[in-house]
Amino acid sequence: GSYYVHRALVHYYLGEHEEAGRYLAGVRRYLSGLTDNVLKRQWHVFLVLNALKLYEKREGEKNKEALLAEITPFIEKIKTWAALGPLLKPYLAFLYAERERVLGDFKEARSLYLDAIAIAHEQKYTLLEGHLNECLGEFLLQAGQRTERVYFVEAARLYRKCRAERKELNLAAKYPDYFEEEKFLPLSAMDVEAASVRALPDLDFNYLIKSSLAISAEKDQDAMVRKIMTVALESSGAQHGCLVIGEDGNLLVRAETRATESATTPPVPDSHRALQKLEDSQDICKAIVRYVYRTGEHLILSSAAHEGPFKDNPEVQALQLRSVLRLPLTRQATTVGMLYLENQLSDAVFTAEKTQMTELLMLQASILLENARLTENLHRFTPSMMQKNEG
Repeated sequence: GSYYVHRALVHYYLGEHEEAGRYLAGVRRYLSGLTDNVLKRQWHVFLVLNALKLYEKREGEKNKEALLAEITPFIEKIKTWAALGPLLKPYLAFLYAERERVLGDFKEARSLYLDAIAIAHEQKYTLLEGHLNECLGEFLLQAGQRTERVYFVEAARLYRKCRAERKELNLAAKYPDYFEEEKFLPLSAMDVEAASVRALPDLDFNYLIKSSLAISAEKDQDAMVRKIMTVALESSGAQHGCLVIGEDGNLLVRAETRATESATTPPVPDSHRALQKLEDSQDICKAIVRYVYRTGEHLILSSAAHEGPFKDNPEVQALQLRSVLRLPLTRQATTVGMLYLENQLSDAVFTAEKTQMTELLMLQASILLENARLTENLHRFTPSMMQKNEG
Protein backbone atom coordinates (compact mmCIF):
# COMPACT_ATOMS: atom_id res chain seq x y z
CA GLY A 1 0.00 0.00 0.00
CA SER A 2 2.79 2.47 0.81
CA TYR A 3 4.23 1.98 -2.68
CA TYR A 4 0.94 3.06 -4.28
CA VAL A 5 0.71 6.13 -2.03
CA HIS A 6 4.25 7.28 -2.88
CA ARG A 7 3.75 6.74 -6.61
CA ALA A 8 0.44 8.64 -6.46
CA LEU A 9 2.16 11.61 -4.78
CA VAL A 10 4.93 11.70 -7.38
CA HIS A 11 2.42 11.62 -10.26
CA TYR A 12 0.26 14.29 -8.61
CA TYR A 13 3.16 16.68 -8.08
CA LEU A 14 4.22 16.16 -11.70
CA GLY A 15 0.72 17.01 -12.95
CA GLU A 16 -0.05 13.45 -14.09
CA HIS A 17 -3.48 13.31 -12.47
CA GLU A 18 -4.97 10.40 -14.42
CA GLU A 19 -2.00 8.24 -13.39
CA ALA A 20 -2.17 9.55 -9.81
CA GLY A 21 -5.84 8.56 -9.72
CA ARG A 22 -5.02 4.98 -10.69
CA TYR A 23 -2.47 4.65 -7.89
CA LEU A 24 -4.77 6.32 -5.36
CA ALA A 25 -7.51 3.85 -6.30
CA GLY A 26 -5.02 1.00 -5.88
CA VAL A 27 -4.42 1.96 -2.25
CA ARG A 28 -8.00 1.03 -1.28
CA ARG A 29 -7.16 -2.69 -1.45
CA TYR A 30 -4.41 -2.23 1.17
CA LEU A 31 -5.85 0.59 3.31
CA SER A 32 -6.81 -1.60 6.28
CA GLY A 33 -3.30 -3.08 6.37
CA LEU A 34 -1.46 0.23 5.91
CA THR A 35 0.17 0.73 9.31
CA ASP A 36 1.89 4.05 8.51
CA ASN A 37 -0.63 6.64 9.74
CA VAL A 38 1.23 9.49 8.00
CA LEU A 39 0.87 7.79 4.62
CA LYS A 40 -2.73 6.81 5.31
CA ARG A 41 -3.62 10.42 6.05
CA GLN A 42 -1.68 11.68 3.05
CA TRP A 43 -3.73 9.28 0.94
CA HIS A 44 -6.92 11.00 2.14
CA VAL A 45 -5.41 14.43 1.34
CA PHE A 46 -4.29 13.60 -2.18
CA LEU A 47 -7.49 11.71 -2.95
CA VAL A 48 -9.33 15.02 -2.47
CA LEU A 49 -6.72 17.13 -4.28
CA ASN A 50 -6.65 14.77 -7.25
CA ALA A 51 -10.46 14.57 -7.37
CA LEU A 52 -10.58 18.38 -7.73
CA LYS A 53 -8.04 18.24 -10.58
CA LEU A 54 -9.91 15.47 -12.38
CA TYR A 55 -13.20 17.37 -11.93
CA GLU A 56 -11.63 20.29 -13.82
CA LYS A 57 -10.22 18.09 -16.57
CA ARG A 58 -13.41 16.07 -17.03
CA GLU A 59 -15.76 19.04 -17.11
CA GLY A 60 -19.37 17.91 -17.44
CA GLU A 61 -18.85 14.33 -16.23
CA LYS A 62 -19.70 15.18 -12.62
CA ASN A 63 -21.71 18.09 -11.19
CA LYS A 64 -20.60 20.31 -8.32
CA GLU A 65 -22.96 18.70 -5.79
CA ALA A 66 -21.69 15.20 -6.59
CA LEU A 67 -18.07 16.32 -6.21
CA LEU A 68 -18.77 17.94 -2.83
CA ALA A 69 -20.61 14.83 -1.64
CA GLU A 70 -17.57 12.78 -2.59
CA ILE A 71 -14.84 14.90 -1.02
CA THR A 72 -16.50 16.49 2.04
CA PRO A 73 -16.34 13.35 4.28
CA PHE A 74 -12.60 13.10 3.56
CA ILE A 75 -12.05 16.79 4.34
CA GLU A 76 -13.89 16.39 7.65
CA LYS A 77 -11.56 13.50 8.59
CA ILE A 78 -8.51 15.58 7.67
CA LYS A 79 -9.82 18.51 9.77
CA THR A 80 -10.06 16.16 12.77
CA TRP A 81 -6.51 14.88 12.27
CA ALA A 82 -5.12 18.39 11.65
CA ALA A 83 -6.49 19.49 15.02
CA LEU A 84 -4.24 16.91 16.72
CA GLY A 85 -0.94 18.42 15.55
CA PRO A 86 0.90 20.45 12.89
CA LEU A 87 1.63 17.65 10.39
CA LEU A 88 -1.53 18.05 8.28
CA LYS A 89 -2.20 21.77 8.72
CA PRO A 90 -0.40 22.82 5.49
CA TYR A 91 -2.28 20.14 3.53
CA LEU A 92 -5.62 21.20 4.99
CA ALA A 93 -4.89 24.80 4.00
CA PHE A 94 -4.00 23.57 0.49
CA LEU A 95 -7.30 21.68 0.31
CA TYR A 96 -9.29 24.77 1.26
CA ALA A 97 -7.46 26.86 -1.37
CA GLU A 98 -7.96 24.27 -4.11
CA ARG A 99 -11.63 23.75 -3.25
CA GLU A 100 -12.24 27.50 -3.35
CA ARG A 101 -10.31 27.88 -6.62
CA VAL A 102 -12.31 25.17 -8.36
CA LEU A 103 -15.74 25.81 -6.83
CA GLY A 104 -15.73 29.24 -5.22
CA ASP A 105 -14.60 32.86 -5.22
CA PHE A 106 -11.39 34.26 -6.77
CA LYS A 107 -10.45 36.65 -3.94
CA GLU A 108 -11.12 34.06 -1.26
CA ALA A 109 -9.08 31.42 -3.12
CA ARG A 110 -6.14 33.83 -3.52
CA SER A 111 -6.24 34.60 0.21
CA LEU A 112 -6.39 30.88 1.08
CA TYR A 113 -3.38 30.14 -1.16
CA LEU A 114 -1.35 32.81 0.64
CA ASP A 115 -2.40 31.30 3.99
CA ALA A 116 -1.35 27.83 2.80
CA ILE A 117 2.03 29.12 1.61
CA ALA A 118 2.64 30.75 5.00
CA ILE A 119 1.75 27.56 6.90
CA ALA A 120 3.89 25.36 4.62
CA HIS A 121 6.81 27.76 5.11
CA GLU A 122 6.34 27.71 8.88
CA GLN A 123 6.36 23.91 8.91
CA LYS A 124 9.37 23.78 6.52
CA TYR A 125 7.45 21.77 3.90
CA THR A 126 9.67 23.05 1.11
CA LEU A 127 8.33 20.97 -1.78
CA LEU A 128 4.73 21.73 -0.84
CA GLU A 129 5.56 25.44 -0.43
CA GLY A 130 7.09 25.46 -3.90
CA HIS A 131 4.09 23.66 -5.38
CA LEU A 132 1.70 26.11 -3.72
CA ASN A 133 3.60 29.03 -5.22
CA GLU A 134 3.38 27.38 -8.63
CA CYS A 135 -0.38 26.79 -8.18
CA LEU A 136 -0.97 30.40 -7.13
CA GLY A 137 1.10 31.65 -10.06
CA GLU A 138 -0.99 29.60 -12.50
CA PHE A 139 -4.20 30.76 -10.83
CA LEU A 140 -3.21 34.42 -11.16
CA LEU A 141 -2.04 33.93 -14.74
CA GLN A 142 -5.37 32.39 -15.75
CA ALA A 143 -7.19 35.25 -14.04
CA GLY A 144 -5.12 37.84 -15.95
CA GLN A 145 -3.76 39.45 -12.77
CA ARG A 146 -0.21 39.97 -14.13
CA THR A 147 1.39 39.23 -10.75
CA GLU A 148 2.25 35.59 -11.39
CA ARG A 149 5.97 36.07 -12.09
CA VAL A 150 7.00 36.43 -8.44
CA TYR A 151 5.29 33.15 -7.54
CA PHE A 152 6.80 31.20 -10.43
CA VAL A 153 10.30 32.45 -9.58
CA GLU A 154 9.79 31.61 -5.90
CA ALA A 155 8.51 28.14 -6.82
CA ALA A 156 11.65 27.49 -8.90
CA ARG A 157 13.86 28.65 -6.01
CA LEU A 158 12.12 26.32 -3.57
CA TYR A 159 12.28 23.36 -5.98
CA ARG A 160 16.00 23.96 -6.31
CA LYS A 161 16.34 24.15 -2.53
CA CYS A 162 14.73 20.73 -1.97
CA ARG A 163 16.42 19.26 -5.07
CA ALA A 164 13.15 18.66 -6.95
CA GLU A 165 14.99 19.15 -10.22
CA ARG A 166 12.27 17.69 -12.39
CA LYS A 167 9.67 20.07 -10.96
CA GLU A 168 12.00 23.02 -11.58
CA LEU A 169 12.72 21.97 -15.16
CA ASN A 170 9.03 21.31 -15.88
CA LEU A 171 8.13 24.76 -14.57
CA ALA A 172 10.80 26.43 -16.72
CA ALA A 173 9.71 24.47 -19.79
CA LYS A 174 6.04 25.32 -19.25
CA TYR A 175 6.62 29.05 -18.65
CA PRO A 176 9.93 29.88 -20.39
CA ASP A 177 9.19 33.63 -20.53
CA TYR A 178 9.64 33.88 -16.76
CA PHE A 179 13.09 32.30 -16.64
CA GLU A 180 16.51 32.75 -18.16
CA GLU A 181 16.72 29.68 -20.35
CA GLU A 182 20.49 29.33 -20.04
CA LYS A 183 20.07 28.41 -16.38
CA PHE A 184 18.35 25.19 -17.40
CA LEU A 185 20.61 24.09 -20.27
CA PRO A 186 22.30 20.67 -19.83
CA LEU A 187 25.65 21.00 -18.09
CA SER A 188 28.87 19.36 -19.19
CA ALA A 189 30.50 16.84 -16.86
CA MET A 190 33.08 19.49 -15.92
CA ASP A 191 30.33 22.02 -15.11
CA VAL A 192 28.50 19.46 -12.96
CA GLU A 193 31.66 18.65 -11.03
CA ALA A 194 32.46 22.35 -10.52
CA ALA A 195 28.90 23.02 -9.34
CA SER A 196 29.12 20.12 -6.91
CA VAL A 197 32.37 21.44 -5.46
CA ARG A 198 30.78 24.86 -5.01
CA ALA A 199 27.80 23.25 -3.28
CA LEU A 200 30.05 21.44 -0.80
CA PRO A 201 33.33 23.39 -0.57
CA ASP A 202 36.12 21.29 0.91
CA LEU A 203 33.47 18.69 1.74
CA ASP A 204 31.96 21.18 4.23
CA PHE A 205 33.82 19.92 7.26
CA ASN A 206 31.95 22.29 9.56
CA TYR A 207 28.74 20.51 8.62
CA LEU A 208 30.49 17.14 9.07
CA ILE A 209 31.66 18.02 12.59
CA LYS A 210 28.33 19.54 13.65
CA SER A 211 26.41 16.53 12.34
CA SER A 212 28.70 14.06 14.11
CA LEU A 213 28.29 15.98 17.36
CA ALA A 214 24.50 16.04 16.92
CA ILE A 215 24.44 12.26 16.40
CA SER A 216 26.79 11.57 19.31
CA ALA A 217 24.62 13.73 21.62
CA GLU A 218 21.82 11.17 21.34
CA LYS A 219 22.03 8.54 24.07
CA ASP A 220 19.05 6.42 23.07
CA GLN A 221 19.67 4.07 20.12
CA ASP A 222 16.35 4.82 18.43
CA ALA A 223 16.87 8.58 18.71
CA MET A 224 20.39 8.15 17.33
CA VAL A 225 19.08 6.17 14.35
CA ARG A 226 16.52 8.86 13.59
CA LYS A 227 19.24 11.53 13.71
CA ILE A 228 21.50 9.43 11.47
CA MET A 229 18.77 9.08 8.85
CA THR A 230 17.97 12.81 8.91
CA VAL A 231 21.64 13.72 8.48
CA ALA A 232 22.05 11.13 5.69
CA LEU A 233 19.26 12.73 3.66
CA GLU A 234 20.52 16.26 4.29
CA SER A 235 24.08 15.46 3.23
CA SER A 236 23.23 13.38 0.16
CA GLY A 237 20.26 15.17 -1.41
CA ALA A 238 18.06 12.05 -1.17
CA GLN A 239 14.28 12.18 -0.79
CA HIS A 240 13.86 8.70 0.67
CA GLY A 241 16.20 6.64 2.80
CA CYS A 242 16.22 3.32 4.64
CA LEU A 243 18.64 1.78 7.09
CA VAL A 244 18.83 -1.98 6.49
CA ILE A 245 20.64 -4.27 8.92
CA GLY A 246 21.52 -7.95 8.99
CA GLU A 247 20.23 -9.85 12.00
CA ASP A 248 20.04 -13.62 12.55
CA GLY A 249 20.36 -14.28 8.82
CA ASN A 250 17.64 -11.78 7.87
CA LEU A 251 17.82 -8.33 6.31
CA LEU A 252 15.58 -5.94 8.25
CA VAL A 253 14.48 -2.35 7.67
CA ARG A 254 15.64 -0.64 10.88
CA ALA A 255 14.39 2.87 10.02
CA GLU A 256 12.92 4.80 7.10
CA THR A 257 12.92 8.54 6.41
CA ARG A 258 11.39 10.76 3.73
CA ALA A 259 12.64 14.27 3.13
CA THR A 260 9.70 15.39 1.04
CA GLU A 261 7.71 16.55 4.03
CA SER A 262 10.29 15.95 6.78
CA ALA A 263 8.38 12.88 7.95
CA THR A 264 10.40 10.19 9.67
CA THR A 265 9.07 6.76 10.45
CA PRO A 266 10.45 5.93 13.92
CA PRO A 267 12.58 2.81 14.24
CA VAL A 268 10.54 -0.21 15.27
CA PRO A 269 11.20 -1.62 18.77
CA ASP A 270 13.27 -4.80 18.92
CA SER A 271 10.24 -6.97 19.68
CA HIS A 272 8.57 -5.92 16.42
CA ARG A 273 11.50 -5.89 14.04
CA ALA A 274 10.39 -9.15 12.44
CA LEU A 275 7.49 -7.20 10.92
CA GLN A 276 10.00 -5.14 8.92
CA LYS A 277 11.74 -7.86 6.96
CA LEU A 278 13.19 -6.66 3.68
CA GLU A 279 10.86 -9.00 1.78
CA ASP A 280 7.84 -7.12 3.19
CA SER A 281 8.97 -3.73 1.90
CA GLN A 282 7.40 -2.41 -1.31
CA ASP A 283 9.57 0.70 -1.66
CA ILE A 284 13.03 -0.87 -1.96
CA CYS A 285 14.64 -2.82 -4.80
CA LYS A 286 15.55 -5.97 -2.92
CA ALA A 287 17.98 -7.23 -5.60
CA ILE A 288 20.16 -4.12 -5.23
CA VAL A 289 20.07 -4.32 -1.42
CA ARG A 290 21.15 -7.97 -1.46
CA TYR A 291 23.89 -7.23 -4.00
CA VAL A 292 25.41 -4.45 -1.88
CA TYR A 293 25.07 -6.49 1.32
CA ARG A 294 26.70 -9.53 -0.33
CA THR A 295 29.58 -7.70 -2.05
CA GLY A 296 30.19 -4.93 0.47
CA GLU A 297 30.54 -2.49 -2.44
CA HIS A 298 28.92 0.93 -2.57
CA LEU A 299 26.66 1.51 -5.58
CA ILE A 300 25.69 4.76 -7.33
CA LEU A 301 23.12 4.80 -10.15
CA SER A 302 22.37 8.05 -12.00
CA SER A 303 19.18 6.84 -13.71
CA ALA A 304 18.54 3.31 -12.48
CA ALA A 305 15.44 2.62 -14.61
CA HIS A 306 17.21 3.56 -17.85
CA GLU A 307 20.85 2.56 -17.47
CA GLY A 308 23.18 0.41 -15.38
CA PRO A 309 23.20 -3.25 -14.35
CA PHE A 310 19.72 -3.22 -12.75
CA LYS A 311 17.73 -1.34 -15.42
CA ASP A 312 15.88 -4.53 -16.46
CA ASN A 313 15.02 -5.54 -12.91
CA PRO A 314 11.20 -5.66 -12.50
CA GLU A 315 11.30 -3.80 -9.16
CA VAL A 316 13.49 -1.04 -10.58
CA GLN A 317 11.04 -0.60 -13.45
CA ALA A 318 7.98 -0.75 -11.18
CA LEU A 319 9.46 1.89 -8.84
CA GLN A 320 10.87 3.89 -11.78
CA LEU A 321 14.05 4.44 -9.80
CA ARG A 322 16.23 7.36 -10.84
CA SER A 323 19.08 8.49 -8.57
CA VAL A 324 20.09 5.64 -6.27
CA LEU A 325 22.87 5.37 -3.67
CA ARG A 326 23.61 2.27 -1.59
CA LEU A 327 26.37 2.37 1.04
CA PRO A 328 27.42 -0.75 2.97
CA LEU A 329 27.85 -0.40 6.74
CA THR A 330 30.82 -2.42 7.90
CA ARG A 331 32.19 -3.47 11.26
CA GLN A 332 35.59 -5.18 11.51
CA ALA A 333 35.65 -5.79 7.74
CA THR A 334 32.20 -7.42 7.85
CA THR A 335 29.12 -5.91 6.22
CA VAL A 336 26.45 -5.57 8.92
CA GLY A 337 23.93 -3.47 7.04
CA MET A 338 23.51 -0.81 4.42
CA LEU A 339 22.10 2.63 3.77
CA TYR A 340 19.58 2.90 0.93
CA LEU A 341 19.02 6.40 -0.54
CA GLU A 342 17.05 7.53 -3.58
CA ASN A 343 15.63 10.58 -5.33
CA GLN A 344 12.73 9.86 -7.68
CA LEU A 345 12.43 13.37 -9.14
CA SER A 346 15.99 13.89 -10.42
CA ASP A 347 18.81 12.02 -12.16
CA ALA A 348 22.45 12.04 -11.03
CA VAL A 349 21.72 13.56 -7.61
CA PHE A 350 24.47 11.64 -5.81
CA THR A 351 27.64 13.40 -6.92
CA ALA A 352 31.10 12.22 -5.87
CA GLU A 353 31.34 14.98 -3.25
CA LYS A 354 27.93 14.27 -1.71
CA THR A 355 28.66 10.55 -1.68
CA GLN A 356 32.00 11.11 0.02
CA MET A 357 30.37 13.36 2.62
CA THR A 358 27.67 10.76 3.32
CA GLU A 359 30.25 7.96 3.56
CA LEU A 360 32.27 9.90 6.13
CA LEU A 361 29.14 10.62 8.15
CA MET A 362 28.01 6.99 8.02
CA LEU A 363 31.45 5.76 9.09
CA GLN A 364 31.27 8.00 12.15
CA ALA A 365 27.61 7.09 12.72
CA SER A 366 28.25 3.34 12.58
CA ILE A 367 30.96 3.69 15.24
CA LEU A 368 28.69 5.74 17.48
CA LEU A 369 25.80 3.32 16.96
CA GLU A 370 27.99 0.34 17.82
CA ASN A 371 29.27 2.11 20.96
CA ALA A 372 25.67 2.88 21.97
CA ARG A 373 24.72 -0.78 21.45
CA LEU A 374 27.65 -2.01 23.54
CA THR A 375 26.85 0.50 26.31
CA GLU A 376 23.20 -0.57 26.31
CA ASN A 377 24.20 -4.25 26.52
CA LEU A 378 26.61 -3.45 29.37
CA HIS A 379 23.86 -1.71 31.33
CA ARG A 380 21.62 -4.75 30.91
CA PHE A 381 24.44 -7.17 31.76
CA THR A 382 25.73 -5.41 34.89
CA PRO A 383 22.53 -5.60 37.02
CA SER A 384 22.11 -9.29 36.22
CA MET A 385 25.70 -9.97 37.30
CA MET A 386 25.18 -7.98 40.52
CA GLN A 387 22.05 -10.00 41.31
CA LYS A 388 23.97 -13.22 40.67
CA ASN A 389 26.83 -12.13 42.94
CA GLU A 390 24.41 -11.05 45.67
CA GLY A 391 22.71 -14.46 45.44
